[in-house]
Amino acid sequence: MKKVIGFLASMSFAAISSAQLYVDGNIGSVDATGNLVSGQESSYGLGLGYQFSPFFAVDVHHQQVGNGNGIKVNATMVRAIGILPINPVFSLNVKLAAGNTKLTSGFNTAQGSGSVGVGGSFAISNRFSMGLDVDRYKVSQNFGESRFLTTTVSGKYSF
Repeated sequence: MKKVIGFLASMSFAAISSAQLYVDGNIGSVDATGNLVSGQESSYGLGLGYQFSPFFAVDVHHQQVGNGNGIKVNATMVRAIGILPINPVFSLNVKLAAGNTKLTSGFNTAQGSGSVGVGGSFAISNRFSMGLDVDRYKVSQNFGESRFLTTTVSGKYSF
């Protein structure tokens, strides 16, 4: 019993000592499909978050899809991020987000409310990591919907 309590206490201490504030940014491309809009665009995003443990983080993230083909998407989300550390420098993550996604294309406007995503991250140092992420957004309106699949390269700096 004492060993179990000692193990749980050490896990709790490790989780508390790894908690940290971070800022992240990404750049990449978007594949849009659907009857509202379709095509490819560039994308970039910026976020601020807090990693509570080696396994869980929460952030506020804003993603912007470019305006090159007349398509503009703004998504502001609160994301819950599950993290699976594979080794000390590489981890996988799963993201579930809720918030507001707004599509503007010509005179059309459509709304969405969430996204899902997966990714991987490689630690360059104790404070900086790089990642590759894929996220899926959906917007809809009375007469149709469009889906956006973003593929981005990200950088994360922990304070």
